[in-house]
Amino acid sequence: MVLSCQDIGKSFGDITILSHISFHIEDYEKAAIVGINGAGKTTLIRKLIAEAYKGEKLVLIENEFGEIAIDGGFLKDAGVEITEMNSGCICCSLVGDFTKAL
Repeated sequence: MVLSCQDIGKSFGDITILSHISFHIEDYEKAAIVGINGAGKTTLIRKLIAEAYKGEKLVLIENEFGEIAIDGGFLKDAGVEITEMNSGCICCSLVGDFTKAL
């Protein structure tokens, strides 16, 4: 097992951002966090990094579409080291072996 989370929640004052989030990821599985703007994706990632992966080395791949990398800024504010690739999709812009590049 790589990660198991049970009943994750996050509120800002009276506003609940995340409620009753539970999941289990095995080492052979891949996971993606997707949702509309404002759904809580970045909040969930920040919470996982702060609590579940504290002290671990992580690779976070995020496609930013547009001129401004919004989520990268929020994650930098949380103390996450970010290397941004603003040249488009990593699959299209990376030359060579993806695994070796990571």
